[in-house]
Amino acid sequence: MKHFSSWLYRWQIIGLLCTLLGISRTQAQTWQTAVAVKQGPGDNSYVDATAADANGNVYLVGSFSGTAVFGTISLTSVGAYDAFVAKWSTATNSFLWAQRVGESTAARAVALNGSSIYIAGDFVGSTARFGGITLTNAGDTNGRSDGFIAKLTEVGTTATFEWAQQLGGTEYDAVSTIAVSGNNIYVAGSFANTATFGSLNLTSAGDSDAFVAKLMDAGTTSNFAWVQRGGGIANDGVAALAVSGTSLYVTGWLRSVPADFGNMTVSNGGNLFVAKLTDAGNAGRFMWAERTGGTGATSSALAVSGSNVYVVGSFTGATVNFGTTTLTTTTRSTRNAFVTKLTDAGSSGSFIWSLWAGASEQGTVTATDVAATGSSVYLTGQYDGTTTTFGNTTLTNNGLVGTMNALVAKVIDAGSTGSFIWTQQGGGMADDDASAIAISGATIYVAGSAGMMARFGSQTLLDIPGNSQVAYLAKLTEQPLAVGAPKRAVLGIYPNPARTLARVAVPSGIAVVQLQDVLGHVLQNVPVKPNTPEAVLSLDGLPTGVYLVRVGASTGKLLVE
Repeated sequence: MKHFSSWLYRWQIIGLLCTLLGISRTQAQTWQTAVAVKQGPGDNSYVDATAADANGNVYLVGSFSGTAVFGTISLTSVGAYDAFVAKWSTATNSFLWAQRVGESTAARAVALNGSSIYIAGDFVGSTARFGGITLTNAGDTNGRSDGFIAKLTEVGTTATFEWAQQLGGTEYDAVSTIAVSGNNIYVAGSFANTATFGSLNLTSAGDSDAFVAKLMDAGTTSNFAWVQRGGGIANDGVAALAVSGTSLYVTGWLRSVPADFGNMTVSNGGNLFVAKLTDAGNAGRFMWAERTGGTGATSSALAVSGSNVYVVGSFTGATVNFGTTTLTTTTRSTRNAFVTKLTDAGSSGSFIWSLWAGASEQGTVTATDVAATGSSVYLTGQYDGTTTTFGNTTLTNNGLVGTMNALVAKVIDAGSTGSFIWTQQGGGMADDDASAIAISGATIYVAGSAGMMARFGSQTLLDIPGNSQVAYLAKLTEQPLAVGAPKRAVLGIYPNPARTLARVAVPSGIAVVQLQDVLGHVLQNVPVKPNTPEAVLSLDGLPTGVYLVRVGASTGKLLVE
């Protein structure tokens, strides 16, 4: 890769210095919990998306057939399959509630805002029921789907539906992703022919087009504020969406050449895209669109951290392009995973770095979801080769060749480069996947579907029938870096570890406190006012890792989480 040699040299120097300082630069990850939905032989359930709140509660959405038992709560499908939304409490290690949505309905996405839970997806039956609310399919009953968005309000250990909105027309329409900012709800997906979004209408330019729409939540009702389309004469759609302030970021598939996004047209490139829109209140406008990838390249998810946008997916073939960077694989994998970073400059977006992961032999590896916090990027997915390589780390399949195992990996964004830091796996002799990831503090939640005797570290899912795939949730905790004995007797750095700021006790006569990286490069010079007992170091924007704090002739170590 373009920056790999310089990055590896720098990391080797850092590793040597860390060794000399007695600092460990590795992080331990331990599967702590794994729980599966209980189902009978032949019944199946799948998780499509998760969201975690600040208290470590996890909300799961997906679909199921037959009877699914969430702890003590039993749901039975009415259609060929129904959707579910459920809440898991980390405090009690149990499901607090679960709701069914039917019939022949799939929930694809979930987002949170306080006690409000928003879900989105599609239904192919003539109607779909959300508690006491019924939506009617605008198309015929020949399996043509309409999209939906619904809101639940949580009170204590229960949640009830407040409203539900249908969107679509007479062809295939679906919502694949949702994001929330205050009372603004953003959804995206694909539509064909003419589709209705409340009082707004869109007409596709070809087989199907991408759409992005905004709804306003008015408590017990909602209404569409605006909708935008993108695409061309072939099949196009949105796979994922994220919001940051008034900026919206979407990624998806693009088969049309050319394709238009508002006043912009993209022609050259591969068959996936990343685009930005700005929400102006009663209108949405595309700001930029980047087309990239290659034959067989698909994007699955994206996450935003500041002005950085991270996209994951998979590709076939030996190479794939992201802007001016070409990834070239070195394995025999028939499908490889990727993670790539873009930087949003306002009216333009540019690719900064890209990484790939490949399976051994003729296996496959795919990345399905991504979450980002600060400079830490976490992705999840699955692989079916004997081994799969992530940078310098290799996973070994728990099952036979051709059997899927779930995976989760961490990438550190160092600015102009990115690198895999660690990977973990889960699974057994049957197929297992990881379709969703959510972060709450130092805890990583991974969800998907698992087969019989799936293992997540020391946790084994024992009650899965041999002919079933069932929804699961697993919890992984990332332990902080070890920084040795505290130096507070010398410098008084606190808190340590720290996240946003650290205070440093300053003896008399010191005018400046320095923050350095482990190579000794000065990152901050913080002036100290006379007769001030401490200095405050701002840590916003610093990557996770070990730093040096210099006060006069003394130097201490500070861990930034």
